[in-house]
Amino acid sequence: MPSSTDLQQVEYNRPIGAEQALAAALAQEAEEAGGRSSYDVTLIDAAPSLGLVTVATLTAGDEALVPIKIGGLDMKGMASLHKTIRSVQRKTNPKLGVSAVLLTA
Repeated sequence: MPSSTDLQQVEYNRPIGAEQALAAALAQEAEEAGGRSSYDVTLIDAAPSLGLVTVATLTAGDEALVPIKIGGLDMKGMASLHKTIRSVQRKTNPKLGVSAVLLTA
């Protein structure tokens, strides 16, 4: 599911349980398909910010693929992402893991 600028509105309009909305929608889709998703893999492209949309995608997923440019500020961003992932693991998705960190240029 591609990210888009339309998702920015979600960051400012935070209904209760918004972190769980994507996970619930994916679970409902699987239920309607007979208890199992018709897809082997669902790739969700989240914005690089650590806002509600990113937390919702981490809550819905089993694994995170993290692309990162090599640089000082990017490494600080990686530290923030690590804290966010640990928080999501503790609070909403204990099964979440990081499957790969991809270095980009």
